[in-house]
Amino acid sequence: QPTANSKVNKGSKVNLTVDAGAPPAPNVYKSGALKVRQTYLADLDKGVESSTGADFWFEAKTATARYLVPRNGAVMVRVGTSVPSYDRCSKATMSTASIPVTLLPAGNYVCVKTNEGRYGYFRVLSTVGPSPGVLSISYLVWQPSMIKIIPLRPETLLQFRAR
Repeated sequence: QPTANSKVNKGSKVNLTVDAGAPPAPNVYKSGALKVRQTYLADLDKGVESSTGADFWFEAKTATARYLVPRNGAVMVRVGTSVPSYDRCSKATMSTASIPVTLLPAGNYVCVKTNEGRYGYFRVLSTVGPSPGVLSISYLVWQPSMIKIIPLRPETLLQFRAR
């Protein structure tokens, strides 16, 4: 108040209502395809099998008891067969719990928060075969937005002075 483009006298109080709208969609940080061999580790921030900075381990307790195990502070959750959005992954309840490979047939998606703090997902491209298996995935990791949305209470009044 007053309405947009109105003129006010110097020293007048102005009420400003700010609507940030939806947060901006983040940029893609890294995406591609990756094959993770059984007993190896994967780093989604770099898109490689790696022993350092890994986000998950393809663990094999036995030839049939195999799991994806989050590592180094990364978390994940299986989310089904629909492509997840940034919003869906960033709001998903993720954990450090292992995911049995038997629950990840081809076409399943897993949301992740990498050990570097980026949200993303991967899609299982083909069902993992018999031991020793290979997990074939496509993945996408988003770069976090540099804009931080700070919600204001409706009763917050911003005052501006004309100079």
